Amino acid sequence: MPGSPRWWPRALVAVEVTVSVLLVMGAWLMMTSVLRMESARLGYDPERLLATTLAFPPDRYARDEEKLRFYRDVLLRLGDVPGVEGAALTSKLPPYGGGNQELEIEGQPNDGSRLHNVGGDAVSPGYFRVMKVPLLRGRLFSEHDGPTSQPVAIINDALARAYFPVKNPLGSRLRLNDGSGGMPWLTVVGVAGNQRHTSLLHEMAWEASPVLMRPIAQEPRPSFSVLVRERGSEPDVSQAVTQALASLDPAVPVAAVDAVRVLIDKPLAYPRFRATLLGAFAICALMLAAVGLNGVLAQSVAQRTQEFGVRMAVGARSVDLARLVTVESGLPVLGGLAVGIGASLLLGRLFGSLLYEVKPSDPASLLGAAIVMLAAAAVAIAAPAKRAAMIDPMVALRND
Repeated sequence: MPGSPRWWPRALVAVEVTVSVLLVMGAWLMMTSVLRMESARLGYDPERLLATTLAFPPDRYARDEEKLRFYRDVLLRLGDVPGVEGAALTSKLPPYGGGNQELEIEGQPNDGSRLHNVGGDAVSPGYFRVMKVPLLRGRLFSEHDGPTSQPVAIINDALARAYFPVKNPLGSRLRLNDGSGGMPWLTVVGVAGNQRHTSLLHEMAWEASPVLMRPIAQEPRPSFSVLVRERGSEPDVSQAVTQALASLDPAVPVAAVDAVRVLIDKPLAYPRFRATLLGAFAICALMLAAVGLNGVLAQSVAQRTQEFGVRMAVGARSVDLARLVTVESGLPVLGGLAVGIGASLLLGRLFGSLLYEVKPSDPASLLGAAIVMLAAAAVAIAAPAKRAAMIDPMVALRND
């Protein structure tokens, strides 16, 4: 309607642009976080690595000697499977790890300030070679680290840095305090690299917490996991591994053999879904903003046909009219873009726990969101600007 205010449709466009920028920024940041988590270095090589879990029946393998015999049979049988480069046993399957136990160091009194942040694992001698975890100091476990030999432990670098900041931990004696005082003192014989794991308190994080590892021969477990490194030249290695393990004792159930890469992807399933859903909302918001901007401009050009005709009659060129429409329509877009980026920076502080190794103020994310928004606005503005530039002044004045 002539004479009606034209500011409110442009204000609505600015609001649509603001919402679109917020959604685009959120989707961009979350997808970037997922991609960086997927490609993060975890301290071991998950490629061509298979894993499964076994558990002894409650009425079988009650004695440690029986467990150790079964462990040896597992490793020997898997060593004969075609396509298997190496096998190892562990009490904790990657990518899960960490713990909440208290560490006691010989010679250090307990002043009540100890943290409950140490994990305790039991592994076979070949674990570090199969996982490709580097040895930083000392030695690895060997077949001589048995139930009757000196109790030993390998600690990870995180534990060494937290509890031995200025002292060489090799040769130190420590133990995990279970409150009973019955845990043996362990001599540290090696320091291994950190293996990063998922976090219960922070969904988007890989953590390297203090871990103490013992030979599984010195701490047999009723359930354990098997890790198998493939050579990559034989097909159906997972099926062969399942058959080999099942043939040892039908009473011992064998869980499905999965690639460790698949296990790593499981914690990322929900963040990936969340980023995809937010991306879909961002695309819808972009389309609505572009359609809304195009509709507002089309109506504005139609209402100002006579004005444009007069402008051309007094000397304005087609490019001048196109520039006028572009500038006037670009102002609410730029305003909404500025407000949207500012709002995303403020909201990013509240949702920082949903991001991994990326900040809301990341320049690449800000630039990417701005480019996407400006590209959508340019498409919406192009047709009305062209229509204004092609107005015939004689026809416009005749219809006045």
